[in-house]
Amino acid sequence: MGTVEIVVRNPSPYERTGVIFAELPESRPHLVTADGSWVPVQWLEHGPSLVDGRVVEPSVTVAAWVTVPAAGRIVLVASAAPALNPRPGGGGSLPGPGVLDNGLLRVAALDGVITLRAAGGAEAGGPGLPDPAEVDDVLRGTLVSAMEIAGAEAVLRVELRAGEPFARLEALAGELPAGWEPVPGRLAVLRDPASAARLAVLPWRAGEPALARLAAEYRHGLLAGPGEERRGALSQ
Repeated sequence: MGTVEIVVRNPSPYERTGVIFAELPESRPHLVTADGSWVPVQWLEHGPSLVDGRVVEPSVTVAAWVTVPAAGRIVLVASAAPALNPRPGGGGSLPGPGVLDNGLLRVAALDGVITLRAAGGAEAGGPGLPDPAEVDDVLRGTLVSAMEIAGAEAVLRVELRAGEPFARLEALAGELPAGWEPVPGRLAVLRDPASAARLAVLPWRAGEPALARLAAEYRHGLLAGPGEERRGALSQ
């Protein structure tokens, strides 16, 4: 079986550490760097790998915590081991239902109303979905956590990723609740120019943090894609 590579590129002119996503063979659901270091991963979902309509091998989608040099790239190799991650990555705690926390930001969605609290103490709130609203925790992990808020006419996904001081919001059905607008000295809104159904929000006070840099990182994340699959090479 060939070596499966994932190439990660950094579009920023400075070193970045963050979460990337990759699809790996189920038999090799871990990642190793070129120098042999294990990369912390979180398994997200399983599914079949299809080639010409045929199931070749079951696959697993993973989130991985990586560091990439300024305007550079790294190559990761899929591996069958270890059974446990050697370090936890950049995640925070795993709080109770309806609450996400990555150590930089805590998001609560009790009764469908969203509140944000930064590690430095800054707080902000935003609109939720009209009653009745149900909150469902759909993903729990140290790298990525998410919940969905279902109202009568819309479904809103709220996601936190390790290392990011902002919450990602996405309308899965309907539209984003009206009212997510910047509030000077209290709330910052980072918009996705590619979709009106997505944005990111964070509590913000003057001097913390640099919004231009955060907006650029939100809009231009680390880029991960398949590299070469070298037949005949030994798997790690």
